[in-house]
Amino acid sequence: MTPFAPLAIMAASILIAMERFPDLHREMVPVEWQVVDAPIAESLDAPVSTAHNSLSKRAVKLKGKVFRGRGTWFSDTMGSCGRRFSQSDMIVALNQAQMGKMYGKGSKCGRKIRVTAKENPNRSVIVTIVDTCPNRYCRHGQLDLSRAAFKKFAPMKKGILSLQWAFV
Repeated sequence: MTPFAPLAIMAASILIAMERFPDLHREMVPVEWQVVDAPIAESLDAPVSTAHNSLSKRAVKLKGKVFRGRGTWFSDTMGSCGRRFSQSDMIVALNQAQMGKMYGKGSKCGRKIRVTAKENPNRSVIVTIVDTCPNRYCRHGQLDLSRAAFKKFAPMKKGILSLQWAFV
């Protein structure tokens, strides 16, 4: 059994639950059931074959310190940064470990980050931090994207993405 087999089993269980219970919100899933960070290749452009190499040259490269983690989506319309927003906005809830204060304008409120996803490495989006994803749901490096931002990478039913991101 590979070291990733338990993660695959856990991810499959979550996806089955999401299909059976489409209204199940991420906050109802205990953190110990959620998929934990798995290693992501250091470089999106590492050649595997000639065909893959030509495709991967188009992959988005992030500048600055790059963070990696799971990406989920959320459906709130009021963030911990104190402003209302729409789910059609390109916004994100940053994990509490990197955000700082949970309420009352955390240190990263209003900052922009560029996000790429392993599921769609040729695309990136810039999102604005407007909310905090609590420690019990998001660990260091993890993001909770608005519906609009999540849809740039995958359909909503995907539920979980493998992200790389950096502050702009």
